[in-house]
Amino acid sequence: MAKQSKNRVKLDKEKERLGVFTQPQLTAIRRVYKDVPGNAKRIRASISNSIKHNKEHLDQTERYLEQLGLTKEQYIRFIASNFNQIRKGQHDNTVVLAFCNDDLDHIAAVHLVFDKNENYWMVKSVRASRKVFFKKEDLIWEKK
Repeated sequence: MAKQSKNRVKLDKEKERLGVFTQPQLTAIRRVYKDVPGNAKRIRASISNSIKHNKEHLDQTERYLEQLGLTKEQYIRFIASNFNQIRKGQHDNTVVLAFCNDDLDHIAAVHLVFDKNENYWMVKSVRASRKVFFKKEDLIWEKK
């Protein structure tokens, strides 16, 4: 059991802390996903794995990164710090953080999945989507 505990600590150190949900954001998420605890605010990522996971969309994503003036690594950090929408993900306990800007025809998005064992939201993948396709995902919270 000590070995498992040691591995868990090592894994947590490998995951970058990207931020936390505010209480209003978490309350909005919990209206949709009732089994998410009230203290599930932390957002984490393994930046390199998140970028590799989205390899099939990487070329498209890189084109839009140029519009934003960001590197791939900065992309995830930027969205996690500047998202202005939270949308329902396609699976249970998943959300999409989105950065929407009227000057761009695409939405920058980060998909998060809730890890109930560790009690934090983990970046699953990143993408850039056309606004028309993105609006199909249910809006949970929006910055006014």
